[in-house]
Amino acid sequence: VSFFAIPASFTTLIWHLILTNFWKFDRTRLIASTVALAAGIISASLTLYAVMIQDRAFGFTHDETASQLSQVIYFVAGVGLREETLKLLCFIPIAVWCSRRKNDLEALILAALVGLGFAAMENISYFSEGILEQKGLSRLLTANPVHFTLTGLVGFYAYRMIVRKFHGMEEFLTTFILAVLFHGAYDAIILIPGWQDYAIINLILMA
Repeated sequence: VSFFAIPASFTTLIWHLILTNFWKFDRTRLIASTVALAAGIISASLTLYAVMIQDRAFGFTHDETASQLSQVIYFVAGVGLREETLKLLCFIPIAVWCSRRKNDLEALILAALVGLGFAAMENISYFSEGILEQKGLSRLLTANPVHFTLTGLVGFYAYRMIVRKFHGMEEFLTTFILAVLFHGAYDAIILIPGWQDYAIINLILMA
């Protein structure tokens, strides 16, 4: 097991306890929350394949020498869209299960846990890239709430759409698009050269 899994697992555990504090634990929810975290981890693994496809097949990758507009487009269409889509796809089977139980809070928390599982795997990579780098440490603190909030909201509206037999699709699509845009903006502010000085904007956006 990688050493970098320790701090990532610690922060994941803290957020897991906070999120699941909003419901009464039972055996079914324990299993469901474990499955949701695992689904998030799987979505992070699938992202690696998506990155290779985008890079090798389409040459769609981050180029720090490109114009700032091109970089923003990459982070929205290349990162935000990719990650939010894969997290959502991994949550859909859980959403179908939740639709039979018709418990909104349960669906919201499980969707958030998928995002938390994704963030856990992503945080391991941040630490492995340089545990002492400020960027990695700051992203450790913000990536968890960003991912579980965006996935929680998108997953919740996907669940509601399923419950309503695909009525309310507009709510889901609006939420999904906003999540992709927010995700892209979050990464752009951190990773575009010269924009790091505006990182405080991310805290405002998160709030």
